Amino acid sequence: MKKRILNFYLPLWLSAILVITSVFWYNGFLQPKIAKALITAGNTANSGALQSASSATFTETVDATGADTVLVVCAMARQPKATEFNTVNSVTYNNLNLTLARADENEAPAADTFDGRAELWYLVNPPTGAHSVVVNWAGSNTYAGASSILLKGVAQGTIAIDATGAASGTALSLSVPITTKTANAWIVDCVYSRSGGVSEFITPNASQTQIADILINSDDNVASSYKPNTTKGANTMDWTEPNDGNDWDMVAASFTVVQPNAIFFGGD
Repeated sequence: MKKRILNFYLPLWLSAILVITSVFWYNGFLQPKIAKALITAGNTANSGALQSASSATFTETVDATGADTVLVVCAMARQPKATEFNTVNSVTYNNLNLTLARADENEAPAADTFDGRAELWYLVNPPTGAHSVVVNWAGSNTYAGASSILLKGVAQGTIAIDATGAASGTALSLSVPITTKTANAWIVDCVYSRSGGVSEFITPNASQTQIADILINSDDNVASSYKPNTTKGANTMDWTEPNDGNDWDMVAASFTVVQPNAIFFGGD
């Protein structure tokens, strides 16, 4: 009798378990998922305004909290049109060499007597503590400046850089397009802007967080910002000059979020 009951109900039980399992799997509750990770921002620092300078030195602190860090440095220089651009020869942190991510220069209109150049450099897994960031240009610059930011949770090695972009112009609206290859990448930009004799600061888009905006000699800006957790695909970094737009130059680099090993079962 018990055997007959078991033989009758067993297929029903198995069918019910199969249906319930299928429902949970379809809705994602039993599917394996990789634990989500996001990049976070650490400390920032900058050199302040520099004139007739061939180098910039300032202190950045890499704290001991967090892992998978990357130090990003923005460097800007402005030179007379008759002089060749002073490219950055090297950037170091605690005497360790950074790697160039992207550089670009703006050939200003003929009526303007100065040209600008912006560069982004980075160092994977910088040593913790307070150490000097040193930017060395090829020669003396009329105006210059630099800034830095520490990012945490970035993929290490050569895959740290996701994508780069560059743009230049003369309009009041400054914009550089960048097409990210991965989701949740963070974008950092580096901006040179000349307002044409008007003492003013430039303003980043509301989706961006300002790292620095250094006003030099009343009409030049070296600025930087970041945009967190971007969607994969077309993105832009945008700034606005309040008045009297002149020449500007921008570079941007996106950084890949580290892919964690942790796997769990369940929904989002």
